[in-house]
Amino acid sequence: MEKTIAGKTISVNEEGYLTDFKQWDKEVAETLATEAHINLSPVTGK
Repeated sequence: MEKTIAGKTISVNEEGYLTDFKQWDKEVAETLATEAHINLSPVTGK
């Protein structure tokens, strides 16, 4: 299956999970997190 996220077409499985990790980038991560109601926060190193 395919899904368009952040203007890019990505490959996903039936549950909507990314299947080709070469397609992973910051915009895809942020969009998928928002769709899953996950709040991403920056890593502070503390």
